[in-house]
Parts: sequence; C-alpha cells; structure tokens
Amino acid sequence: MVLEIENMLEALKASATAALLREESRGVHIRSDMFFTDNDAWLKEIVLKKDGESYKIKYRPVRTLKETPVPGKYGYMEMVKMLMSLRSDITGGH
Repeated sequence: MVLEIENMLEALKASATAALLREESRGVHIRSDMFFTDNDAWLKEIVLKKDGESYKIKYRPVRTLKETPVPGKYGYMEMVKMLMSLRSDITGGH
C-alpha cells in the first residue's frame, strides 16, 4: 500500500509539472489565467522523464489519426464548440 501511494504521488507530481508547463487551456486542462487554446504553440506532447529528484522535459509533435485541430489561437469555449461541431451528427446543435 505504501508503494502504491508513493507511485500515485509521483504520477500526480509529474502531471502537475506538465500542466504548469502548458501555457494554455486544452481538453480537461483548463487554466483560469490562460483561458484560450493555442494550436500554433501548443499542439504538442510534454514528455517528462524522472532524473533524480527532478524531470528531464522534452516536447514532441502530436500525431493525429483523424482530424488535426485548426491552426490558430482561440478562446477556450470557441475551440470546444468547434470540436463539438466536427464530431456532431446533428450539425453541432448540442
């Protein structure tokens, strides 16, 4: 049980570190100080690798299989509405 809790804490620490590095809102990651989605600057993955007590940080491009998000910077809710309209079988009338 102790090992499980230590692993959960480590995963939470890595997640929080990556969240603070991302300077936008995307998906369920919503920042009240950055209420926009910036596909030009942040359409990438943040990869953390444990290095002693800290992390090595690396970025890599997102690979999409179906739709690539629209380039540009948008208000967060504007981006959510665009994504919903792409996925809707009733022309975005959610």
